[in-house]
Amino acid sequence: MEFGVQVTTYSPYARVARFTWLPAGALFIAFFVVPLIVLMLQGITMSDITRVFGGAIRSDVWWFTTWQALASTAATLAVAMPATWVIARHDFPGRRAFVALLTLPFLLPTVVVGVAFLTILPSSLHYTALAVVVAHAYFNVAVFVRVVGPVWAGVPQALLHAAQTLGATPNIAFRTVTVPLIRRALLSALGITFLFCFTSYGVVRILGGPQLATVETEIYLRAVGLGDIGMAVALSILQMVVLVAVAIAFTRLAGSRRYSFGNSTPAPKPSGRVGVIAAMYAALFALPLVVVFFRSFNVNGTTSWSGWRQVFTGEFGAAVLQSLEYAVVAAAITIVIGFGVAHTVVQRNVRLLESTTAATLTISSVTLGLALIVTFDTPPFDLRSSWLITPIAHALVALPIVIRTITPVVASIPVGLSHAAATLGASPLRSWLGVQWPLARPAVLAASAMSFAVSIGEFGATSFLTRRSSETMPVAIDRLLGRPGDLNQLGAYAMASILIVVCIAAVVLLDDRRTGDMQ
Repeated sequence: MEFGVQVTTYSPYARVARFTWLPAGALFIAFFVVPLIVLMLQGITMSDITRVFGGAIRSDVWWFTTWQALASTAATLAVAMPATWVIARHDFPGRRAFVALLTLPFLLPTVVVGVAFLTILPSSLHYTALAVVVAHAYFNVAVFVRVVGPVWAGVPQALLHAAQTLGATPNIAFRTVTVPLIRRALLSALGITFLFCFTSYGVVRILGGPQLATVETEIYLRAVGLGDIGMAVALSILQMVVLVAVAIAFTRLAGSRRYSFGNSTPAPKPSGRVGVIAAMYAALFALPLVVVFFRSFNVNGTTSWSGWRQVFTGEFGAAVLQSLEYAVVAAAITIVIGFGVAHTVVQRNVRLLESTTAATLTISSVTLGLALIVTFDTPPFDLRSSWLITPIAHALVALPIVIRTITPVVASIPVGLSHAAATLGASPLRSWLGVQWPLARPAVLAASAMSFAVSIGEFGATSFLTRRSSETMPVAIDRLLGRPGDLNQLGAYAMASILIVVCIAAVVLLDDRRTGDMQ
C-alpha cells in the first residue's frame, strides 16, 4: 500500500480553492513567521550569544536536556513496541478501545501527566530524572502506536512464515524481515519522540522541580523569572537550530523509500499471551487517570469535595471558564482556516501548504509564546494585553493536526458525486452543502475536538501569554501545586480531572471517525 493522501481535482470548486488558503496564510505569516523574525532581529544581541557560548548557561542544563531526551526515547521504544505489536498484528474484542486508551496520554496536557505521576510515584522519586523519563514514556507511546502501527499491520504474514520455514526463529524473522520493512516509520517515531522529549516543558516543570532544568524551563526562567529576555531569545534560537538539525538527521536516516505491501494477510486470532499483554497495558495506562480523579476528593484517607467546590467558584472557577472560552475560539479559528487549507490542497494539489503549516511543530510552544510577547508588546501592535493572542497561539499549535485530520477525508470524497450534483443543476454552493459537507462533517467534528483538547491543555506558550486575571487551567494547576495546603492540592487534582474528561471526549470523537484505523 502507499501511504499518503490521494489528491483529486474537483472542477466545481477549483476556482474558489485558489483563495480558501488565504486566511491560514495570513495567520501563519502574521503570528508565526513575523514573530520569529522579530525574535531573532530585535530580541538578541551579540553579547547574548557570547554569554550563551561563554558559559552563562550551566552546562548541566544542556547535558540533562539531551540525555533525558535520549533516555526517554529509549524507554518509550521499550514500552511501546509490545503494545504496537499487539495492535498491529492481532484483532481482538475491545481493540479500538485499547488503541484509544493508549492514544489518550498523548492528548493529555503535560501538566496533567505530571500531576498523575506525582500521585502514583513514591515521594522518593518526586523531582528526579527517573520520574521525568517514566512520564515521557507514558506520554509518547501513542506516537509509535499511530506511526508504526499501520505500517507494521501491512507487513504480509506470508513473509514471516517464509522466513520461519527457512529456519529463522521468530526473533530472527522480526529483525531480518519486519524491522527493515517498518524501518522508515520506526525512525520517524523515534525522531518525533526525541523532539517532544527534548522540548518537554510541563512534565519537567512539574516532575523535575527546581533541581532539574532543561533548555525549555531555562528559557522560561530567564524570560519571566529573571527578566533576561536577550538570553532567553538566544537559547530559543540555539534550540531551534538543534531541533532542525535533529529533524533533518532523522529524515535522512529514515530515507524516502516506501514499500508497497498490497493486501496483507488478515491478523491472526490473539493468543492468551496477547490478552495478558493487552490487559497489563490497559491497567497501567488507566491507573494514573483513575488515581488523579480519586485524589481530587480524597486527602489523607478522608473524603472531601472542597477541591471541586473551589474549582467552580472564585478565581479557579474563572480559570475554568477562561480555558473553555479560549478553547472554543481556538477551535473555531483552526476549523475555519484548516478546512480552507484542506480544500486548497485537495482541489489545487498544493501539497506545499501542508508542509508549510507543519512548521509550527518545529519550534517549542515556549519559544512561540516568547516570540509573540516580544513582537506584540509595543504599539501599534500591542496585543500582549489582548485576550485574543492566547487562542491565536493555541490555534497555531493545533493547526497542523486539524489539517491532517480533515485533508484525507476531503480527498477521499468521490469526484463523481460532485459531478452528478452539477449535472442535476446544483450550484457549487448547494453541491458543497449537499455532498461534501455531510461526508466531511465527521472529520470536522473530530478535528474540532482535537483542537479543543489541544487548546484547553496548552501550557508552554500560555505560561507567557496569560496573566493572573486571565490564567487557564494548566497555569492554575501549576500555581496550586506550588502552594502549601491540602485544599490547593485538591483543587489542582480536580482541574486535572476536568482536563482528562475533555481529552477522553476528544479521543472518542477521533476514534469514531477512524472506525477502520489499522484494521
